Amino acid sequence: MDRVIDLLQQKNHYLEKFLLMSEAELLNFENKDFGNLESFYTCRDKILNIVNHLDKEFEKTSAQYNDVTTLAADKRSKIERAISRKSEIVSQILELDLKLISCIEAEKSAIIRELRGVNAGRKVLDGYKASRPSEHNLNEEV
Repeated sequence: MDRVIDLLQQKNHYLEKFLLMSEAELLNFENKDFGNLESFYTCRDKILNIVNHLDKEFEKTSAQYNDVTTLAADKRSKIERAISRKSEIVSQILELDLKLISCIEAEKSAIIRELRGVNAGRKVLDGYKASRPSEHNLNEEV
């Protein structure tokens, strides 16, 4: 049962890393700094892969204890605390992800508006272009 508790605690550790990394990146996003976006997503994927691996290990290990009907009070308490902590962290991550998505969407909208303005400016400039070549010839030999 100690292995189950250890796996739960490891999972919480990586979820906390995920949360801290997201909090730090939110500060960047709020300051319109999206330079780390790709590495941010790469790090998130790596942490999620670790968490997924820990979940699989947890399933294998906890399957060995299906026949155990009673747990010692201290072990039950540790498991309950770890599960409760996981729920808290996941709730914070979800809340933070909504903020991250909001920042990204706001920046995306700003870029789209800017591109539309550039296209409108091009259309205006195209309106001033001569539609046919000039009939005037310059004599450069003079």
